[in-house]
Amino acid sequence: LLMFTFKQIDTPLEKMWAKNRTRAIICEDTQGIIAYDNQKFAACALFDSFTVESCNVHLAIINPFVLRHGFLNAVCDHVFDVCKRERIFGLVPSDNRKALKFNKHIGMTEMHTIKDAIKKDVHYVVMQMNKKDCVWRSNPATNKEAA
Repeated sequence: LLMFTFKQIDTPLEKMWAKNRTRAIICEDTQGIIAYDNQKFAACALFDSFTVESCNVHLAIINPFVLRHGFLNAVCDHVFDVCKRERIFGLVPSDNRKALKFNKHIGMTEMHTIKDAIKKDVHYVVMQMNKKDCVWRSNPATNKEAA
């Protein structure tokens, strides 16, 4: 039986697991959400590089069933409502087709491509989601307040 729980990352083990799974660089302002399937790690989201309006998001999903049980709601509620940011960004390697497809599927938009940012012929695709367009928040009626 799948039993998912979501919580803010607050232990060194959770932080290390999320860092290794997302390959994010942990910085001073990094925070995150971790998902458990019973007591096993199922997914995580790390948030960093906070500005007044936005932050970067790094996702790692081990158990895809977490998506049917509110993981994206927990992620978007945290960044948009707890952290009070208006938009999120993701830098996706152009050769990571699975991540590009997933990000588009959840409502992120391609904003720009930074040519050869990773290596020759492997670019960064800058993706964005705005709070007002996010359908994953637990209380989407509050989206109208941001418009």
